[in-house]
Amino acid sequence: MFIGISILLFVCNQLIYNYAKIAEGFMKHKVWNKMFIIILIWLMISFVVFIALFFATPLEGLITSYTWLIFIVAYYFLFFINLLILSIVHIVVDNSVNVEKKLLLTWVSSLLLVALTLFVLPSI
Repeated sequence: MFIGISILLFVCNQLIYNYAKIAEGFMKHKVWNKMFIIILIWLMISFVVFIALFFATPLEGLITSYTWLIFIVAYYFLFFINLLILSIVHIVVDNSVNVEKKLLLTWVSSLLLVALTLFVLPSI
């Protein structure tokens, strides 16, 4: 599972890298200094909506019938968590560092977060 998630996060970062090569001003806009707040609020709203849909609608039966639906939800949250980590790395790392190194740091940080979640938290 860890290897699958690491490959998925690598693919997400590769897609962001390909977009960064096309768009010259990627991560240079001043909104990127506040992007972690925007993405964090978006993740919280998405989580509340998912929980509300899970308990208020027959989403529970839908997920048990269509297991692939939970994978789409997991990919959605993984992608936005990866963007959250990218925005934090963008703030922490010096502006002279290129996007490739920022994405590499994002991938490593995301893997550490996933490893912490999968291996350390269940044992507590």
